[in-house]
Amino acid sequence: MNIDSKWASRGGGLVIGALLLGIYLLVAVGCSSGSADASASSQSSRSESKILRALSASDTTSSRESASHETASDAGHSTSADSESSHETAADGQAAVVSHETTSDTVSISNPVHSTASETSDHADTATESHATTDVGGDSAETTEEAHASGGEIHWGYTGSNGQNYWSDQSADYTSCVDGSAQSPIDIKDARLADLEDLEFHYSPSMMTVVNNGHTIQANYGSESGESSWMVLNGNEYELLQFHYHRPSEHTINGHQAAMEMHLVHKDAEGKLAVVGVLLEPGAHNTSLDPIWDVLPDHAGDEVTVDGLFDVNKVLPQDRRTFRYPGSLTTPPCSEGVSWLLMKTPVSLSQAQVDEFKEHYFFNARYTQPLNGREIFEDISVGD
Repeated sequence: MNIDSKWASRGGGLVIGALLLGIYLLVAVGCSSGSADASASSQSSRSESKILRALSASDTTSSRESASHETASDAGHSTSADSESSHETAADGQAAVVSHETTSDTVSISNPVHSTASETSDHADTATESHATTDVGGDSAETTEEAHASGGEIHWGYTGSNGQNYWSDQSADYTSCVDGSAQSPIDIKDARLADLEDLEFHYSPSMMTVVNNGHTIQANYGSESGESSWMVLNGNEYELLQFHYHRPSEHTINGHQAAMEMHLVHKDAEGKLAVVGVLLEPGAHNTSLDPIWDVLPDHAGDEVTVDGLFDVNKVLPQDRRTFRYPGSLTTPPCSEGVSWLLMKTPVSLSQAQVDEFKEHYFFNARYTQPLNGREIFEDISVGD
């Protein structure tokens, strides 16, 4: 082979090599792009799965501790080997309470899309299908929340393809769920101490219907005699419409999440909403909840009228000081302009009561939302 033919042969080999390298790079870029898209589309579901698995893990721990709580309840008080907080049963039928500093085994949840990486729950990898399909729940004003008046037949949930990360995709009325600047719930921290005007509760014993509305267990409150129950906030009267439950709690305090949360929904004469939130922690058995827990409807659409009159005063803590901030409905359409009042002192219920609710709604809580400069006030007044 002469020199010219030798270099010609080598040149041809280089051209072929360059072509093969180019083809390889094109294929690699395409695969990388597809992988990135798949990763982005599955990020939310993976985060939701982690949250649900972590919640399942917390249930196991809570169940191991429930025996000691139940034993203490029979004696008129409760103790916890792993907690520095004490649970005490209030006198005269009042709900038992537990300090909000209580250590909880429930994992704190935050929005896997809008939260920073450090705020996002990262405790597990997958969730069972049964947990993913029993996740719907809601805040309601008159039926489920004022939300359902405009929600119609739209089936929204908490996880999955119709979950909270996709609420705004399901209806043009739900855009506030992603675009709103004053959304609820939030993590309560760095609150400004203030001597706030006391809330006045004028709740009367009432007839009550317990409803499984397909999103939560809701108690519709109304007096047989027509006498309404209301509270006074800053001189304005808000009528109590209903109360319902979320598992786990939607609000957190300094990142601590309670086992459950009760919302008491009120409306004033102008249609403005005020919601009182009460955190529920495992502890002593709460007999005040028995009339509701004894008739928990199993299926969406089922409702049961409770025998006799129910006194909602008994499900509130004796210490009625609150954290206050402006927020929104925690379900679609996520309307803002809601006055939120979260009780500083949680109420206790037994682990068995938590587990019974779990059989109906394993997970029906919205992720905590950005504060966006809103100020939180903590009431330090002595009260009555």
